[in-house]
Parts: sequence; structure tokens; C-alpha cells
Amino acid sequence: MNAITFRDLAGEMVDLYEKLYASGSLKTESWRGAVVANVCAIVAFLIWYPFMKRFDLKTYKKEQEEAKQNANA
Repeated sequence: MNAITFRDLAGEMVDLYEKLYASGSLKTESWRGAVVANVCAIVAFLIWYPFMKRFDLKTYKKEQEEAKQNANA
């Protein structure tokens, strides 16, 4: 009888710090995994970009107001 190891249960272990284009292909052992990983990253970027841009604009305006108040003081 063969023993079941953690590697059998967890699958291939891929470092979390691998590059995005490499981790998808390393995990699936196929170039398609890299394509899917990159497509998912692009979709996530497109979803988050408007929110981050709005936050950046809000923070920039706040910094400008504080700088104006400090210049007047």
C-alpha cells in the first residue's frame, strides 16, 4: 500500500513570489496556464484601475489643500 503524502494532496508547490507569467505555466505544466494567469491579472487591473485612480485624485487634492493651508500659515 502506498502512503499518501502532502504533495499528493496539495499538488505541485509553486512559490508565491514567482513571476506571474511563470507561475501559471509552472502550476499547470502548460503554456495555457500562463495565458490564463496573465488574462486574469489584466482583468483584475482593469477592474481596480478606476478605483485606484479616484483614490489617487482624492489624495492629491487633499495634499494640495494642505500645502495651500501651510503656505498661508
